[in-house]
Amino acid sequence: MNLKIRAPFFFIEDFPEAEQRPVHYIISNISSAIAIVDHFQHSLELFIEARARREVARKSLHAITHTQDRRQSEDLELLSKKMKSWIEMSARQGAMLAYSCEQLRQKDSSLFPLCPTFYSGVDKALLKESRIIFQKAFPSIAKVRLPAAHPFEHGSSPKDVDSHAAQDLIEFPIHDEYLGLPMIDSKISVCGEELQYHSTVKGQLVGYTLSKNTLKMLFESVRTYALAFGQLDHSACE
Repeated sequence: MNLKIRAPFFFIEDFPEAEQRPVHYIISNISSAIAIVDHFQHSLELFIEARARREVARKSLHAITHTQDRRQSEDLELLSKKMKSWIEMSARQGAMLAYSCEQLRQKDSSLFPLCPTFYSGVDKALLKESRIIFQKAFPSIAKVRLPAAHPFEHGSSPKDVDSHAAQDLIEFPIHDEYLGLPMIDSKISVCGEELQYHSTVKGQLVGYTLSKNTLKMLFESVRTYALAFGQLDHSACE
């Protein structure tokens, strides 16, 4: 899958002096959003590699007989734990990257009123389309970001638990059976080549998926966002 997005190129000097600083930051934010797509892909690749290596380690552990070297068994157990940690890291990193992408879009929205000349050349329909694509892929990412960024703090005190736990028990799959739980704290589930992350935040169960599909949707969202500035793009005229 080709994930290359060409950043639009602008001459800041083409715009009124009062608008040049906000335009500078908008240009920077577009480039940062494009970079986020690459990093999100790397998070997905880390998960896929770690999942495969952990599966090999676990199968090798089962194949070891009692007569074999105990050190080999310990090494495989350590590798399995390390790959589990990598999987968790990729889930949290993916959540924070998606959240950052949305934050950049909101920053730009706050800057548009400061550069009306620039904004007049932006395709508003494409801005809206980009936002819709993103929201379909990551509908609750703003809430997911809190437990993803603070995995060991989210439920670390009675006050935190009372703040985030649901009033009613939440049916959630744990070890192949559904259990009723008041709070889900950074639960990570591997479903083939999809990594699902869930947590309760302010009484609601929220989550997101790190997968090839969400990567594709993030790419399409950012690509569409960059295209919204096409009328102002000098490189498109070369």
